[in-house]
Amino acid sequence: DSYDYAILIQENFISSYINKANALAQLKRYDNAIEIYKQCLKYDSLDAEVYYYIGECYEKAENFAKALVHYNKAIKFDPEFADAWLGTGIVLDCLVRTLEAIPFIKKAVTLENDNPDYWYVYAEILQKSGFIDESMDAFEKVIEIEKENEFVWLDYYAMLFENNFIEDAIDVISEGIKIHPEKADFYYRLTAYLLSSGFESQAIEILQSALELDFEK
Repeated sequence: DSYDYAILIQENFISSYINKANALAQLKRYDNAIEIYKQCLKYDSLDAEVYYYIGECYEKAENFAKALVHYNKAIKFDPEFADAWLGTGIVLDCLVRTLEAIPFIKKAVTLENDNPDYWYVYAEILQKSGFIDESMDAFEKVIEIEKENEFVWLDYYAMLFENNFIEDAIDVISEGIKIHPEKADFYYRLTAYLLSSGFESQAIEILQSALELDFEK
């Protein structure tokens, strides 16, 4: 309502349209949001950003074909718009075209090399595609940038364990415990990995720590 009033006061005030559309998107009223974003194209030169937002709405509404069209338009207007490259890759993965997604996500990572979220997506896509060594490198990059993200550690050592890199998984989770000493999940998972490797006495010691941290888990 406030944004509508702002538009009434000044019809060409672009921020009112962008913010209204963003609010509608957060309310999951994607069709309404798209209509408002399209109005932005009449008043401003933020074409790449607007097309990206429209693509994002279509992606969330699971209209992946239209999402691709609008992400590509965003890239055409601004070839260095990293979010649009990433969005394209994510949509291609949703369409079960995961191998095609890799170069788009790699481009996003190249454009924003210090963005942990991009590296995280890249690591998961590489893992899904069977490029385990490359996925390991990408996970390492996420951890280098954002050690405090516990979910990265959990996904990384799970991937290692599932691909029979047992010792590496144990090393990674042990390092993760140093960063997150309060997370019982890490200790329970390490207990399982140690048991699977035959290190029973060490597993019992770690299990005791886990129980003391969070018995219910």
